[in-house]
Amino acid sequence: FFNYGESIGCTDSSAIEMDPQTRDGHFDAFATFANLTFQDGMPMKEKFNMCFLAENEMFLHDLAIQDLSGDLNPNENGVAGWILSDSPKMTAFLEEGTCFPMEGSCAIFCEGGCFRTMNYAINVAAEYDNLVLEATHADGRVTEFEGYFEAKTTIIQNVEVPDDYENFVYQRRKYFSPILPDGEYTLRFKKDGAIVWPEFAEETWESPPSCIPHVLDSSITLEVPTPKDEECANVINHGDAEEGTRNFWMHSGGGIEMYTPGYNSAFAFRSTRRKGTWQGPGQFLDTRCLTSGSQYEISAMVKLEDNNGVPQNCNPNQENINAFDICPRVSLRLRHLAGNKIGDPVDVSYAYPLATTVGPYNKDDWNMIYGVFTVTESIASADTVFFFIDRARPGVNIIIDDVKMVPTVQTCQSPIYNTDFETGDARFWGKVGTTTTDMFVPGYPNLPGASTEGFALRTFSRKEFWASMSQPLNTDCLEEGTAYSVSSNILLLDANGNIANCDTSLEYGAITVNVCPKMALKITTGNVEVDVDIADVTGPWNQGNWNSMNGIFTVTQEMLVADSVRLFWRKYEEGHDIVVDNVAVTSVEAQDPDKLMNNGDFSSGDTRHFKPDRGGVISIYAGGYDDDFALMMTGRDASYYGVRQNIDTNVLEEGVSYTASAKFKLFLP
Repeated sequence: FFNYGESIGCTDSSAIEMDPQTRDGHFDAFATFANLTFQDGMPMKEKFNMCFLAENEMFLHDLAIQDLSGDLNPNENGVAGWILSDSPKMTAFLEEGTCFPMEGSCAIFCEGGCFRTMNYAINVAAEYDNLVLEATHADGRVTEFEGYFEAKTTIIQNVEVPDDYENFVYQRRKYFSPILPDGEYTLRFKKDGAIVWPEFAEETWESPPSCIPHVLDSSITLEVPTPKDEECANVINHGDAEEGTRNFWMHSGGGIEMYTPGYNSAFAFRSTRRKGTWQGPGQFLDTRCLTSGSQYEISAMVKLEDNNGVPQNCNPNQENINAFDICPRVSLRLRHLAGNKIGDPVDVSYAYPLATTVGPYNKDDWNMIYGVFTVTESIASADTVFFFIDRARPGVNIIIDDVKMVPTVQTCQSPIYNTDFETGDARFWGKVGTTTTDMFVPGYPNLPGASTEGFALRTFSRKEFWASMSQPLNTDCLEEGTAYSVSSNILLLDANGNIANCDTSLEYGAITVNVCPKMALKITTGNVEVDVDIADVTGPWNQGNWNSMNGIFTVTQEMLVADSVRLFWRKYEEGHDIVVDNVAVTSVEAQDPDKLMNNGDFSSGDTRHFKPDRGGVISIYAGGYDDDFALMMTGRDASYYGVRQNIDTNVLEEGVSYTASAKFKLFLP
């Protein structure tokens, strides 16, 4: 560089001047200088000048440029080094006497040293506006680095305003970029002097400098504090919206804004400008709380409106994500970083649904999203986990409040849940086949019209004989060879919603009318589905009233390795509906292989496990053989009418002889 500057009357010019404009405050123009030449006698401020940049209030004073040949060394001794912002954080870990002012340039030159930058991307929540990243050298020296975020703007009606889409979309991050010379360091996020954790921190290293030695992966320890109990007691931050701000909340597309009133409160959150079913409000979860095998209960209040504020309906039974009446659900977006260098691959995957909208749905009121899930290894190992509520049709705004995600433990006392429906909703329950479900009032033992409380679950408009309410069994609770007793109360309705009856002596097949339903398991493995009947109506049939179903099944290896094992009801006339209550699946002691009949002494006080064979009516007879009860068959219009029970073939042994015996009486009609 020559023939410029004050020597030719061109004042305030510099060979190298740092642009005062900065995108987010951080100096990220990583550059090196080498083999620079200047005409003799040129002052430093005409060689290099960063004063305009230093005067920018946004600038973080973290400039670092390597001078490989020492051409800008103010000592003019040719010793290589670094041009740095004249800031304590940039010199905190350098030896005294190695840094010299570059007069008039607002920078300093430090001989030797070898700086490298690492970047930590964190949550953009307003909660972390005053967060700092503290760096502590192994010898005890400490400094702090501020974070930075590029707040984008847009033009609306010729006015520059914050761009709510860009500033709150889930891809955005706040960054911390410590620039450190060689050494051993511990890094800690701090707010007001206290160590905190901003839900996650994605680490990316800049390319190493040409000098050595420099910091390596092994030189840096990012301290992740053990979470306090209250931090994982509800993993959702600001779920009740009562701060009146969007703190912690972002969106997966469209936008997010405050909404009033909330659910029994002043504020809620509303998505805006949704153009895809996957778009909705969300936030990043604290990855420390997501340990493999832990269980969480998710709940939220939700309602839907169009862009004009008109309430919109949805169908909790709808499963087609592109359907007009699809309801919201909870999903997770998982990011796994394959490395910590710029350009390393990133694996993105999704987990859904973790919770769904449960019926009944009232478009003019708040409704519930509910679910329980177990943290998988994929979730636990993710670098970031974004929780979001999506799946309403495009153009409909999702409004949420009172969002919670709290630890829970689903015990194995029963492999199904919400069996008496006294929550007043259909949480845990779905459906199979073409039908819908909704709550039925009152529940067992009362009949329609009774002035009493209580709930049951019913179907509507069944299109197939196997269409019904359904719930997957928690197969983690099942053990191969264990027997389970199943039961439920059942009420049948005809196509007009009136109470219907059925004949317990009939079997579904050639005859489809007036046949009683069966409780069954749908075992799904890949594309293969196997249906197994496990319970029948317990006779005699109680006309115009609730009846009982009972049965037993034994867990097989096929059930344990299946993708799902769903409990449902089938073999009942299509167009008629089913109401169920008090569903139970309970483990029983292993069946005695020397005693293959269930309820053979009728001590249950009913005919469970027994069925009429081809005709007749069975009922309980008071006064059994040496006990209280026996079974009686009436209406035998043919000699082959009798009583039967299916034997569980899992307990039969090949080559073993069995003895059959029973006590009986005969009566004339």
